[in-house]
Formats: sequence, C-alpha cells, structure tokens
Amino acid sequence: MKNEKIKKALIWAGVFIVFIVALDFLIMPMVVSSEIISVPNVTNKHKDEAIKILEAANLSPVLQDPRYDENVKKDFVMLQRPEAGSLVKKGRRVYLAISGGDEKVIMPNLYGKTSKDAQLTLENAGLKLGFVDQEASEEGQNLVISQQFVPNSTLNKGTPVNITVSIGPAEGMVRVPGLLGKSLKEAETILLGAGLKTGKVEYHYSPGLLPNTIMEQTPSEDSLLKVGDGVDLVISSVKK
Repeated sequence: MKNEKIKKALIWAGVFIVFIVALDFLIMPMVVSSEIISVPNVTNKHKDEAIKILEAANLSPVLQDPRYDENVKKDFVMLQRPEAGSLVKKGRRVYLAISGGDEKVIMPNLYGKTSKDAQLTLENAGLKLGFVDQEASEEGQNLVISQQFVPNSTLNKGTPVNITVSIGPAEGMVRVPGLLGKSLKEAETILLGAGLKTGKVEYHYSPGLLPNTIMEQTPSEDSLLKVGDGVDLVISSVKK
C-alpha cells in the first residue's frame, strides 16, 4: 500500500515536471512572441500610409493635433511615440505628431496707414513688409494706397507683403477746394487762387438760399485736377 502511494506520487511529480518544461520551452515563447511587437518606422510618411502600416502591425495609431512646421509637408508624420524599433505589446497605442505645414495667418487691411504703421501691423499679424513702391495719388504723402494681398485673405506665416504708398498729387495737379455755401464771386476767387477756373454754371430754384449760393460742385472737394481745369457749379436762384 505504501509502495503504491509512493509510485503515484512519483508519477504526478513526473507529470508536473513535464508540464513545467513544456511551459518554459514551448508555451511561453509562443505567448511572448505573439504579444511583443517591434514598432515600425512611420516618420516622414503620409498620415494615411502611417495608419495602414501600424494597423497591419497590430498597433493602434493615435493622431495628435497638427503642429506647424515649414520643413515638413502638411499631413506627414513629424514624430512618433514610441519610437521606431521599440518593443511593445500587441495593440499598443502609437502617438503620431502630424505636420500642419506652414502656419496660416489673416492678411490685415493696410489702406490709409503710414508705411511704418503698415510694417507694425504686418509684424503683429505674423507677416513682414516686402517691397515699398511709391506712386502719385490723391491720398496724403506716405499713406498706403495699395497692398499685394486683399484684406482677410489667408497667407503662410512670415510671407512678405509688398505695398504702394502715396507721394501726393503728381506735378501740375491741384486739389479742388470746397465751394459749397460760398457765393459765386467767392467761388471764382477761390478757384483762381488754386490755379483753377469756373466751369459750367447752372442755376436751380432754391428759395431757402440766398441768390448765387453754390449748391453743388463737380468735381467734389479734394479731387485732383490739372492746373487750369474748370469746376462746374450749381447756383441757387430765387426764380423758377
């Protein structure tokens, strides 16, 4: 009886030893090899391709918010965590930093600003001043009269913007003075002093104004005319 118990104990001990050996040399390597994965390299690949590669490797890609980088094309992987070659378990998340390309900014309105103010406005918007041209115009000197990109358009951050500033009226040009409310005689004197002359004169009935009062003028005040040009007038009359 005692020998039989010893025999059974030896048999169970042998089974246990065989099980441990099988577990150590056969089962565990299979389990370990099926769980551990080497992370593939997906940097500098388009995000769609990177996702396919990682999913095919039984990993879980996670896209992070875009980062602006002028050196990496938009929608391409800039960085991955864990890094390529890292040994991770099956299903591990791999975080991907995706490039948003060049950062975008909004073009401000520069019209009517001085060149210095325009430069500061551009710098505050993430842009910079490009070439500055000069051109004769009705606007005051050194005021912006033209800009390369229309206001509210979208540009890459750091884009240079060319502008044109006024140097004032061209030589031989004068600004039309304001004549409304003046008498005809006063208007003629003012026009003569400005190097202009009285043009076409029309009379309109207006009982609320003194006779010969300027009601309208063409061109309007501050318009530019050549020296010697005429200004048309509409004058009040007490008679219909």
